Amino acid sequence: MLQGQKEHALCIKTIRQETALLMQKNSTLPCLTSAFLFCLLIAGAAYCLIELAVYITGRLVTSLTAAVITEIVLIVCGILLFLSTLMPLWLAKLRMAGLLWQEQEPLSQEIFYYFTSFSRYRRAWRTGAVAVLLFALPVAAVIGLFSGALHLYSEVLSIYFSAPVAVLLLILLLLLAIVISVGVLFFGGIYIAFAAVAVGNEQLKLRVAFVLAVRAGKRHIKEIFVFSLRSLLWLALSLLTVGVLFVLWFSHFYNLSYMRLSMALVSLESESIDSCGIKEETV
Repeated sequence: MLQGQKEHALCIKTIRQETALLMQKNSTLPCLTSAFLFCLLIAGAAYCLIELAVYITGRLVTSLTAAVITEIVLIVCGILLFLSTLMPLWLAKLRMAGLLWQEQEPLSQEIFYYFTSFSRYRRAWRTGAVAVLLFALPVAAVIGLFSGALHLYSEVLSIYFSAPVAVLLLILLLLLAIVISVGVLFFGGIYIAFAAVAVGNEQLKLRVAFVLAVRAGKRHIKEIFVFSLRSLLWLALSLLTVGVLFVLWFSHFYNLSYMRLSMALVSLESESIDSCGIKEETV
């Protein structure tokens, strides 16, 4: 497994300091920024392709039933395109972050690592699918909470109650949604290390990687929660710069600190794993 220094394993402040030091190396930012820009380029191309498909089908479809079926097909195709292109690239960028922690300087072509063989691509596809599902579940729950509160206000509260009472009940519902969302964020951190474990240990089956990540997450859920809150704060600040800070700094800082955190978490749970570090897969 990815190897971390035990004396600083669970210190979030130390992890951030170590990440900041790694970011100061001359090769770190150019390596990760070029990889991220390439991912953005592929994302833009995929978006344009989907929009072109939407435009063409919109011109050809005439009935409502066909429109619904076409929309479902396009959504499925969009998800498959995302998993087939962007996720392997993102996992490769995460792997590059792991190599940097191993005091190696990844070459620019490392971004294509999971496209170099079918076995690597298949593992990346499966890892990406699981990671997206694990991310989508809490996000969908939070969105459902707030949209449900707003829908309940517009469809029920605003009709059967006076305006002041309806607004007060809406505020209470939103506060309840915030509290539950914090709980979702807290417990959702249990499996945060899954992608790092899967990327850093190609000899492990994904099921084993998930179990190992969950075991580590359960024991150190408070530290993970603090890390997640700070990351969300930095994300909000970076978005205030119209994404410039996100592209040039935060996305790389998060990848590196996330990988370092996973190294610290799982190294305590996985003393029996002999193969450490990011290893080339034998095909």
